[in-house]
Amino acid sequence: MANHKSAIKRHRQNLKRNKRNRSQKSEISTLTKRLLNAGKEDAVALFKALQSKIDKASRKNLFHPKTAAKKVGKLQKLMLSK
Repeated sequence: MANHKSAIKRHRQNLKRNKRNRSQKSEISTLTKRLLNAGKEDAVALFKALQSKIDKASRKNLFHPKTAAKKVGKLQKLMLSK
């Protein structure tokens, strides 16, 4: 465990950020699974929401920008095939 006051604060901040990041990644994963199992009408709305979440996560450095683009591209390809 950290001994310095600043190190203790840094540890608290890291735990908080880690929790938030895991939550956002999990939400994106859940929406992706729902999109894969959705019908055509529901899929359009889910895709818009999911694309927004992925782009927002990319802006906040949760994903690398190219990883986010790759995820959205794969989902668009899937949407065109439905």
